[in-house]
Amino acid sequence: MADNMSLFMERLPEMLLSFGAKLIVALIIFLIGKWIAKAISNVVKRLMGKGKMDSNVAQYLGNLIYGVMLAFVIIAAIARLGVQTTSLVAIFGAATLAVGMALQ
Repeated sequence: MADNMSLFMERLPEMLLSFGAKLIVALIIFLIGKWIAKAISNVVKRLMGKGKMDSNVAQYLGNLIYGVMLAFVIIAAIARLGVQTTSLVAIFGAATLAVGMALQ
């Protein structure tokens, strides 16, 4: 028991350093991804607003694109932390299907 505890205490700094690096990379992925998603969403809104499309539809589609891209960015950041994202993707797919069925 004491051997396990001492082994854990010896490896603790290495584990914290490894997780800290993963956390920083995940945060960078999230921030850059969020910025890119917002930029693309704004471009889509602006381009659709210049056309003959209703401004409400352009706003809705821009927000939809932002939400979907942000979901992918969050999943990518969580995956970088080492978390299995298979169940998150399945939940996201089921929620998308439910919203699609509700809109019919």
